[in-house]
Amino acid sequence: MMGLKKILKWGFLFGASVALGTQILTWMGLGLTNWFLVLTYLLVVVFSILCLIDLKKSGAIKLNLLNAILIILGIILISRLIFQTYMFIYTRYLDPSWIDTVSETWATSMRESNVSADQIDGQINGFRKSYEVLPMFTSSLISYAVPQFIIGIIVSTVFVITHKIKSRKED
Repeated sequence: MMGLKKILKWGFLFGASVALGTQILTWMGLGLTNWFLVLTYLLVVVFSILCLIDLKKSGAIKLNLLNAILIILGIILISRLIFQTYMFIYTRYLDPSWIDTVSETWATSMRESNVSADQIDGQINGFRKSYEVLPMFTSSLISYAVPQFIIGIIVSTVFVITHKIKSRKED
């Protein structure tokens, strides 16, 4: 039970950090740049390590690779739900013109890069569709969670191996 509470805590903190970081990037005019991906991937590493350290110190779970991967899956899914909920509230109530503004800015940028009109329309339509309610909480959630989960698996593997090596040296 304690392990579940810690996973919920770290998932919530991770999701809130991504939402806050995204808002800061947006205020800086960098919301739709590669900085968003850098931020989210960096936060996956940081929060995965912090969560695993917290769980290891508390003795809430037996730390093995399967448990570590399941923990990371849990915090990533919780964080994505938190972030998608934030984006839903942001795009529906806080800044309802955000999708239109971003679409116009992005279309202008693509036109300046000589992207064909068909490709621009396809990209913009896909972007707009990803902010509809159902895709926002299904396909968009999954498309961001999968790369984060892969990073989490790598972090978990390194963490567990390092933990096992330290344990053997102490014995």
